[in-house]
Amino acid sequence: MSYRSWPMQNAKKIIDERSNDKSKIVVLKTGYGPSGLPHLGTIAEIIRTRMIQRALEFLGCKGKIIVFVDNMDGFRKVPSNLPKQEFLQQFLGMPLFKVPDAFDCCDNFADHNINELNKLIEQFGLTKHVEVVKSSDKYLPGEFNEALLKTLKNHEKILKIMLPTLGEERRKTYSPFLPISQKSGKVLEVKIEEYKVDEGKITFYDEGELVESEVTDGKCKLQWKVDWGMQWHALKVDYEMYGKDLIDSFSASKPICKALGSKAPLNMVYELFLDGDNKKISKSKGNGVSLEDWLNFTPIASMKHFLFLNPERAKRLDIMDLHRYVDAYLKDLDRYHKQVAENDDRRHDNPIFFVHENESNLPSSTNLSYALLLNLQKGLRSPDYDTFRSFIIKQHGQLNDTEEKLVECVYRFAEHHKTESIPAPSWLNKYFQRFLDNMPNLSNGLDMQTYLYALGNEAVENRDIEDLKAWFKIIYTVLFGEETGPRLGPFFELYGKEESIKLIQSKIS
Repeated sequence: MSYRSWPMQNAKKIIDERSNDKSKIVVLKTGYGPSGLPHLGTIAEIIRTRMIQRALEFLGCKGKIIVFVDNMDGFRKVPSNLPKQEFLQQFLGMPLFKVPDAFDCCDNFADHNINELNKLIEQFGLTKHVEVVKSSDKYLPGEFNEALLKTLKNHEKILKIMLPTLGEERRKTYSPFLPISQKSGKVLEVKIEEYKVDEGKITFYDEGELVESEVTDGKCKLQWKVDWGMQWHALKVDYEMYGKDLIDSFSASKPICKALGSKAPLNMVYELFLDGDNKKISKSKGNGVSLEDWLNFTPIASMKHFLFLNPERAKRLDIMDLHRYVDAYLKDLDRYHKQVAENDDRRHDNPIFFVHENESNLPSSTNLSYALLLNLQKGLRSPDYDTFRSFIIKQHGQLNDTEEKLVECVYRFAEHHKTESIPAPSWLNKYFQRFLDNMPNLSNGLDMQTYLYALGNEAVENRDIEDLKAWFKIIYTVLFGEETGPRLGPFFELYGKEESIKLIQSKIS
């Protein structure tokens, strides 16, 4: 069978590229700069890379994931969310692994953030699939020495690649090498006065004094675009995906890797996350859906499912659309259960194949939805979680594992994002009243939905409302304070006739 999902397609490209050496373990790489806490984009790249590794395994090829952490990068600014602001100012310019941990729980600032990354990796079930590699553990013991000497030998080629990409002022002092000062310990961005290729050394001015230093054993690091290409060469990387904002950087790093004697890895460009106003999501601005939002208000698997879908398209992430993302996951989970039962080979293109990797231990499917439960809580205004859960059990029956998690997430979200409905326009009251008058004759949710459509068509004919879409939009807004929601018939059925009548009557009055 020909598999069409993007992880399968990327895995096949990798296998075809390495057709002469199928026994070699494929190296998949991703990166993280520990100048701040890991965020949605950090873990998203690791999750997606794992999906390709999963596809490689399915196609009979072994792969390993390296999460490369540049803890030797210079400490450029003190993040505003850290304590000890004035104390940390004195460490600006130092390698991140030389900056003290402001929280006094780890050896240094970089390790604190790496520790948080490891927690996320564990939370998403990725620990056994990835290896976190620190830059300092490669530079300082000399494991990058051979690659660094090659960089020195080919510095003229690298400068010809990099200088045209820089502004006029930057070109005057740019060098592939960033020396580590033996005086201050800082990462220096200075002009290199002489490249002593045969000696493996460079000369530069440090605090007004011309000094000489080896480029090996952690006495310097590379500018990051050069460093990126060097990592591919030294770590023998076969594949690395990257965001759209790094297209120009990849274009520079690719020929640098070639100048060092290696072929640049295969890649995939993924689009960025956008908020509800189609602006790039920024952790500092707090727009869009944060990693914390996903972890607090959704089953964690729904985030992995969301990341699977169309990575080459820009992702619109709005907190009020979380119910859509979760319900899309639940729909595919239900489909996957059926495909497993039927031994349908197409399940290997289902996102759930990459989200839940153990078919014998799948979460249960459900006919409940996040949107439905959310509107139930908005209507009920349950005073606590136990009351809300008890109502769902009374109406729906005992909850399976998926439903228990779903109800818990919905309640947390509803409590955190309370919305207020609007008063019903006078013209709507007569239709609401007719619906209430006919409620005893409507035996189930389908009957209720059908009658609502009939009333909506009548409202359109009477020019009370523009069309059916606007009809349901005004009903959702009046009942729940939202413009969209679950199908109203099934909602009223689960909510119960008595409670539904009370809800609608409260809006009429």
